[in-house]
Amino acid sequence: MNDRIELHNESGYSEDLSCLYSGDIAEAAKRYGCTAVAVTDLNSVYAYGKAETALSQRNISMIYGITVSCVDAEDRYHVILLAKNLAGRDNIFRLAELLHENYLLLGHAVTREQLDAHRDGILMGAAAHDGQLVRAVQHRRNQQYLDTIAKSYDYIEFVPEPYDISAEVFQLAQKHGIPLCAVQYAVLNAENDPGEYHAYCALSNYYISYVKPAYLKPASELEEEIKTLYV
Repeated sequence: MNDRIELHNESGYSEDLSCLYSGDIAEAAKRYGCTAVAVTDLNSVYAYGKAETALSQRNISMIYGITVSCVDAEDRYHVILLAKNLAGRDNIFRLAELLHENYLLLGHAVTREQLDAHRDGILMGAAAHDGQLVRAVQHRRNQQYLDTIAKSYDYIEFVPEPYDISAEVFQLAQKHGIPLCAVQYAVLNAENDPGEYHAYCALSNYYISYVKPAYLKPASELEEEIKTLYV
């Protein structure tokens, strides 16, 4: 698949568990023909400097992003932010500052009011993992609530499995004309040795992560899974 754009990548600077660093992501992106890559570490922008260098050396554009922990009156969830321009990048930096100024219940987070106040120049995505929309579907919230929060996003992430959750997310996106971004949880470095893979699994289990690491699937295989879901 040519001219791919990867909109969600997390490096070793992310609060989520990751064995990858900027060079790994850039090399994999080059191998799979990506023209642009978003860096969206959970609650961190520390990877930007090295990512800029690694991606520019391979003629790949960088999209400034972040996955933020957000809280509102009803829930705590993850939101994906992508900068459309320099104003958006500045707002991501400001939100990163607010993250570390706010120490709320269960850790650092921005409030939804702070997030909404810094939307200029930013595309906001509903995260597939611990996102507001996915959590609402899992908690069997009513249709009006689902419609309301879905329309607040510029795009929606989803994974092919579990099917029942993804199918409902897909239908909400279709209903409101919201772009979809298919994601999968993967170790992008296909040359990982068995020791590194074992270490990743051990750490994942230690942190009670329910996402099993997997190597990047060929674009054709992922595309086939997505087509099956759409049908």
